[in-house]
Amino acid sequence: MAPNILIDGVARWTRARPPGMLVRSMMLSASHLSATRRPTATSPTPVPEGGAQADVRGTLTAVHFRDERSFAIFSIEPSEGSRVRVRGYLPPDVTLRAVVRVAGTWTHHAQYGWQLQAKTLELVDHVDRRGVVAFLVAYTTHLGPVRAAEAVERFDNRVFEVIRERPEELCAIRGITPARARTIHESFNRVAAIANVDSWLRHIGLGKADARRVREAYGGDATRLVRENPYRLADDVHGIGFVTADSLRVMLGIGPTSPFRLHAALKYVLGSVARTEGHVYLPVAELVDRTARQLDERRAATGRWDPDPHLLEALRAYMPTFASSDDARAEPGASGDGSADARVYARELYEDECFAAERLVQLLAMDAPLFTPDELDQALERAERANAIVLESEQRRAIATALSRQVSIVSGGPGVGKTTSIRVLVDLLERRGVPYMLLSPTGKAAKRLAEATLRGAYTIHRQLFSLERQKEQLRRPKRGSGDVYLPAHAIIVDEASMVDLPLLAWLLRSTGPRTRLIFVGDKDQLASVGPGSVLRDMIASERIPLTLLTVIKRQGEGSPIVEA
Repeated sequence: MAPNILIDGVARWTRARPPGMLVRSMMLSASHLSATRRPTATSPTPVPEGGAQADVRGTLTAVHFRDERSFAIFSIEPSEGSRVRVRGYLPPDVTLRAVVRVAGTWTHHAQYGWQLQAKTLELVDHVDRRGVVAFLVAYTTHLGPVRAAEAVERFDNRVFEVIRERPEELCAIRGITPARARTIHESFNRVAAIANVDSWLRHIGLGKADARRVREAYGGDATRLVRENPYRLADDVHGIGFVTADSLRVMLGIGPTSPFRLHAALKYVLGSVARTEGHVYLPVAELVDRTARQLDERRAATGRWDPDPHLLEALRAYMPTFASSDDARAEPGASGDGSADARVYARELYEDECFAAERLVQLLAMDAPLFTPDELDQALERAERANAIVLESEQRRAIATALSRQVSIVSGGPGVGKTTSIRVLVDLLERRGVPYMLLSPTGKAAKRLAEATLRGAYTIHRQLFSLERQKEQLRRPKRGSGDVYLPAHAIIVDEASMVDLPLLAWLLRSTGPRTRLIFVGDKDQLASVGPGSVLRDMIASERIPLTLLTVIKRQGEGSPIVEA
């Protein structure tokens, strides 16, 4: 795999209260509100014919089955004709004895006979007057319990119609003025719109909680926005990802090679490999292959994957558009011709990597030694006497480099004296009056570092989040920007092999322009859980001063570590 930007970049820059259950049960959609009269006559049950359309209105008499997504098998009983068995979406708040209208297609079941496969369901009437009063009190303005009860008593089951279409009739109720009638009308219509959106979102397959989050995110535009492009949900609505958004496409009539779907899938795959495998980028060919596997519905059904040539072709054709979008960036591969080995990054990771490379190079160009050679020799001798230790030559070299260069790395396996070197380094920084910080990627590592140095040590995240809170108080701009920095002129990062790329970039954005950085860690340890292999990449660039500690001081002869 081609070198990444962190390596290339260092080298290159060096060189050069929403309505609740009652709303949904009372008002499943705006169309329901226009049909609230109790039916005086209904059409007889039509004679079933396979595939024929039917529109049946009747009373909900039984619910035989309902799953967690509100798919149900239920029965309705028309005022004339026989009971009808129905399969389809049944909102959980629709109760028995409610009058509903179902439109759908007749199908025949070998065991249960003719059934109506529902496409739409409308609530025509609800039998609970107390529920109507409670609804009006909760979700309209100027209708308290007394006036709401009087409205229901006066208008009976026409009350919704009156409020929605002829609000002036409400003035017949004592205390309701024309102005108040208009306010009642407006508040009622707002709730009606919400109920309509919720019903539609549930109909296309979203669960109750997801539908609520979509309403909260998009408001009255939810239906239009989701119908246009359901994949935007993965970006805009917390808790909804690509897989959920993709499950809606059939109901919305979106084809398998829709640009919306291809774009969202490519973005999802890049994010997924970053989170689960630590990859900062993927070559074009691998990204296409992985995305095709993600999108192939036959694989989900059979457990096997046979490449779909049409899907692969569509992905390859769309790749230039995706790579030049706001969600991605592309870099030429080893061949340099933009072919299948070109590297495609998620935009945020690309920007993090470019920034980290440039920032490190800037620091390398402004070295400022804290000691002269003679001063350093004397200081190291004092430190050895004070701590009753003898430093190896490579430890002395690591400390000298850290005190003379703005960026340096100290690496080595277990027991080679990395922590001792940090302890001496901290002592010398204190003697020089240099403000410093001891940071580690994890709480456990920070605790070990604090115990070893007898100084305060913290997680990187804790210090950076503390800085962000300070910026918010000062009304500074977005995360990791502005001129408020960590209050340290030297930062020692222990266990640097566990630092991922986004964390490195955040740290670099949060340090002053002349802050000294010392990275300490074992380059042979497992890489970070998050995207990137920061310590290895910095070492591989061969631009950042590196001291490799090799003399094992913690173990005795015959130790497995020594033998290794």
